[in-house]
Amino acid sequence: MLAEARAIIENCADPGILTQRVADVARRLQVAHVTASPGSVLTERELEVLRLLAEGLTKREVAAMLFVSYSTIHSHTKSIYRKLDGASRNEVLDQARALGLIRSR
Repeated sequence: MLAEARAIIENCADPGILTQRVADVARRLQVAHVTASPGSVLTERELEVLRLLAEGLTKREVAAMLFVSYSTIHSHTKSIYRKLDGASRNEVLDQARALGLIRSR
């Protein structure tokens, strides 16, 4: 899909910010799976959601950015919380930083 998006942008007279958006998506998709803890693996999409939440976005903003429903992001978030054994956003983000899943502040 990234290759298709790049090809379309190359043929676009004025791609605007699309080139940067595709580059951002490509960067986020580089890691396929990361082990969070024994027996728990965050999917590529869960990592993407986690990183956006770490940037301070709300779940609704993440949903809009990824072109999915709020319910989908809520499900991903619940799965992230379960896999990282966290009860709050701050707790999950601290755990993710400790595991090297996201950058430290």
